[in-house]
Amino acid sequence: MTREDRRSLGFALRVVTHLRGDPEGTLRRARAQLVRQRDRTTDNELPWLDVWESILSLPVGVVCGVISDEGEFARDLRQSSPLTVVLNDDERLEVIRETK
Repeated sequence: MTREDRRSLGFALRVVTHLRGDPEGTLRRARAQLVRQRDRTTDNELPWLDVWESILSLPVGVVCGVISDEGEFARDLRQSSPLTVVLNDDERLEVIRETK
């Protein structure tokens, strides 16, 4: 994996802790972010947002599994993740430092 792939996985793993601690609140924020992303997206990104909409309707354990997968599909999917909105600045900086 590239550094960017490791970093996006690191962000996703932090999101998993939020999903496990407050699943409804985390998913609510992610769904709101998805709406905002749709308002400013390109035609090429729309299919990914459709996939995210489907994923966010799945059980939390499945969502956690999808976003923390190391495969190519999950790596591509994480590039448009509405879930990273739940991370605070300290969490983001910690992941960035860990993946230099």
